[in-house]
Amino acid sequence: LKFDDKLDVVTEEQIEEQITGIQESQATWEPVERAAKFGDMLTITSKGLVDGNEFANVDEGDFLAEAGSMNPVPGFAEQLKGIKAGGSKEFDIEIPLDYPNEEFGGKTANFTVSVSSVKKKDLPKVTDALAASLGEDFKTVAELRTRISDNLEAQAKDTLRRSLEEQIVDALVEDAEFEVSPLIIDHEAEHVLEDQQRQLKQYNIDFQQYMQGIGKTTEDIVAEAKDSAELRLKRMLVIDTLAEDTDASVSDDEVAAEIAIMQDTPQYANENLDTDEARDAVQRILSRRAAIDKIIDLTHKPAGSKPAAKKSTATKKKPAVKAKAKPAAKNKPASSAKAKTPSKAAKSTK
Repeated sequence: LKFDDKLDVVTEEQIEEQITGIQESQATWEPVERAAKFGDMLTITSKGLVDGNEFANVDEGDFLAEAGSMNPVPGFAEQLKGIKAGGSKEFDIEIPLDYPNEEFGGKTANFTVSVSSVKKKDLPKVTDALAASLGEDFKTVAELRTRISDNLEAQAKDTLRRSLEEQIVDALVEDAEFEVSPLIIDHEAEHVLEDQQRQLKQYNIDFQQYMQGIGKTTEDIVAEAKDSAELRLKRMLVIDTLAEDTDASVSDDEVAAEIAIMQDTPQYANENLDTDEARDAVQRILSRRAAIDKIIDLTHKPAGSKPAAKKSTATKKKPAVKAKAKPAAKNKPASSAKAKTPSKAAKSTK
């Protein structure tokens, strides 16, 4: 195995983009007496009618006038351009045929809109005072730019590491031989389906409607879940085998430090991680991470540069993904992959 992926260099354009984002987050809206332009915030009262039925009514609500806006229908923002505070306008708009609510698609909406205020966005100047107001431990624009650059570099290192991990594990899974019990695959597939349904529920999407929307049956979804589960188990086995054969040991102090980081995140704020099960799970995750880092050191050789560092700052600070033990960890498949995978990695890096 050999990978020559290069670390992305942080550019001035990226830093400026971040600073612009900070300006946007600290912007204020100031009333103006001129006619509304794109980018202005309007306070409007809007009454819409489609075939005598109410449509997209607004009562003294804020409306950001943006060119090409789909809110509430295409062309609405364009109609408000040029209106001053205190003004009003009546207009018709053809609703697109593919409008989400089929009841109104292809019909004409009549709007009567009054504008009570027009405000422009006022971006703060990039000064030391702005930098100090952000509540961090920097007081000048120079320190702010340095922090942004450091963060972008850490993100680039983390992105590179994750890409290398994917390539390494994919290559080893492809070459390895596995004997995975169908029962274990079925059990893991249940987790895949549960995760999928949980994600859909977060967006208030009914599972049956989701299947109809993508044109798949329950059997199709289950088959895909089994394929995903089998691949997940194979990847986990390869990484666990690497962790054992590279002697990627993790100290109790490292586990405790990782748990402390996890407990500071919203995801784990209400979970009890002070259990043997949680510590064992975190230990396994850290061991896998350390094993991958060792293989990255051996296989990552960018042209004209030294091998990648063992760990990026972002990777060290990144909390473990999960603290719950998975079935695959308790019921490992037969070790045919265990003997073959690490030896291939070792031979290929010599």
